[in-house]
Amino acid sequence: MESSPNVCVVDDDPVTSESIRERLILEGFGVDLSDRAHKVYKKIQGNRCDIVLCNMCLPDMDGHDLYSRLINEKQSIPPTIFITAHGNIEHAKDLVKRGATDFIAKPFHPDTLISKLKSIPFIPNTNKTDNVTCELGVSPEMLTIQKHLNKLSNYTETPLLITGESGVGKEVVARFLHQQQNSDGPFVAINCSAIPENLFESELFGHEKGAFTGATRTHKGVFEQAHKGTLLLDEIGDMPLFMQAKLLRVMQERNFKRVGGEKDIGVSPRLIFATNKDLEQQVSAGLFRDDLFFRINVVQTIVPSLRSRQDDILWLAERFLKEHNNKYTDNTSSLHYSAKKALLSHHWPGNVRELKHTLERACIMANNPQIMKQDIFPVANTPDRSFGTSSVSLKEYLEALEKDKIQAVLENYGGSINQTAEHLNISRKSLWEKMKKYNIEKNK
Repeated sequence: MESSPNVCVVDDDPVTSESIRERLILEGFGVDLSDRAHKVYKKIQGNRCDIVLCNMCLPDMDGHDLYSRLINEKQSIPPTIFITAHGNIEHAKDLVKRGATDFIAKPFHPDTLISKLKSIPFIPNTNKTDNVTCELGVSPEMLTIQKHLNKLSNYTETPLLITGESGVGKEVVARFLHQQQNSDGPFVAINCSAIPENLFESELFGHEKGAFTGATRTHKGVFEQAHKGTLLLDEIGDMPLFMQAKLLRVMQERNFKRVGGEKDIGVSPRLIFATNKDLEQQVSAGLFRDDLFFRINVVQTIVPSLRSRQDDILWLAERFLKEHNNKYTDNTSSLHYSAKKALLSHHWPGNVRELKHTLERACIMANNPQIMKQDIFPVANTPDRSFGTSSVSLKEYLEALEKDKIQAVLENYGGSINQTAEHLNISRKSLWEKMKKYNIEKNK
C-alpha cells in the first residue's frame, strides 16, 4: 500500500517552484504547482492538498492573510510550511503560533526542506486499496482481516470467534461481517459479562408469560431476535458453565424452548463470539467447556492492539473527527500536525475505544478548530515526568504515575471496577483503596 503526500507548492517565481518540484519528485512526493494564493485556497477547500508549501509574498494575497482567512472560515487546514525572507520571519513565527506547521527562511538548503516535509505525519488516501474499500483500517493486519471476513460471509452457518484486547473493536469487526452477508435479519449483540446468572437463560432464549415471578408478558430472547441475522455473544468467556452446556445444545440442534415454554423454536442466526480472555487457558482452569470451545473455534480472528498497527491511528482519528463534525454541524475540528504526532507516540492501553474518547474530549474542549497537541493530552492532567527540573520526590513522582494510570484505565472501561482491576492485575479491594487514597471517583 504505497502512497505519498501531495505537496501544493505556491510560489509566483517559476524558477524557484520548478526547482522545488524536481527535488520533491525525486524524494517521492506528489507535487502540484500554483502561482497565486486564491488557487491553493480552492485546492484546500477541495481537500486536494496533503501539505502546503507557501511563499509568504504572493501577488494576490500574502501568506499571513491566506492563513488568517482559512482560520476565520474554520476551514480544515492541511499542514502548512511557509517560505519567507528574513524581513518576514516575525510574521512567519506568528503563523506558527496560530497553527502553521513551520517556516523556512530563504536561502535554504533543499535537504532542510525535505527533512521538514518528511517529519509531518501523513495519512494516505485510502478510499480504495487493491480494489478493496478500507472499512476496518488501512494497516496490513486489518486489511487481511477484512479479506478473510469477505470470504467467510458466504458461509453463514460457520461460527466466528473474535479475540483481542478490550477496546480493539471486536464488535466493529462483527458488524462488518454482518453487513457483508447482505442478510435481511438484524444484528443483535449481548454482553455475557453484564447478565445476572439467574436471568441468563431468559435473556438468551426468552420466556413465556407467567414463567416466573415478574414475567408479565412473553419475551423473545436474543436468539429469536437475531433469527436470519447475526447474533454476537460478547465476552463469551464470562458465560457460566451451566449456560455453556445449553448454548452448545442450541448450536448443535438449532432450536430451543423459551423458559416456561413447551414448543421448540427453530432459529438460524449467524453466531459470532468475542472475548478478551484466553479461552484455552479458561478450558485448562475448568472455567470453559472444551467441547464448546472446539465448537465455536472453527474460524478465529485475532484483532491486534492499536499500538501494534500504527498505520490505523491517524486513519481512525480522521474518521472519528468526521463523525463528530457530522453530528455537530457547527464543529469543524481538524488535527494539527503536533496533535498527529502526539497520537502516534501514545501507547493507547485502551486501544480504539480510548482513541475515540480522547478525540471526542479534544473536539469539545479545544479553543480553536485545529486540535493541538495540548488538546489531545492536556498538560494539567499529566504528572511532571522531568527528573531534571522537577522538585518532587521519587515517591511523589511514582504516586502521580500510578494515579494517572488508574484514572486512564478506569475511564477506558467506563468505570467498571472489575475490568479495571483485572487490567491492572490487582484485586478489587486494592483498587478501591488506591482510588480512595488518590481521591479518584468512579465514573457514573
